[in-house]
Amino acid sequence: MSFTFDVHNEEIWGPANQVARLYLDTVDAASRYVDQPTGLTDVSGDWYTIEPDAFRDFVGAMLHAYVERGRGDVRALLRGPLAVSLDLLRRADIALEGQTDNEVAALTELRSELPF
Repeated sequence: MSFTFDVHNEEIWGPANQVARLYLDTVDAASRYVDQPTGLTDVSGDWYTIEPDAFRDFVGAMLHAYVERGRGDVRALLRGPLAVSLDLLRRADIALEGQTDNEVAALTELRSELPF
């Protein structure tokens, strides 16, 4: 079994159930931390749709927190969901640009390390 994540009815990610649940739990926690909705909508329990603008804004808020609240613990906790979310943006062809030099540097670093 696997989950489906789509944008405009095009599947961009189909992780195994446990991987999807881990991702969803971490972005839910990150959403509360950055006080921004994720842009992910549960369609049927194992199918999520991504609203491009809301998801980009959420990932941008995570990036901002990662850089600007950049204590080691915050960076460590946000790094995983931020990296996966950046890859989902890439797969969906949704642009996210850094707003500061530090955000641009963080995006470059994170994108270069994406293993998927």
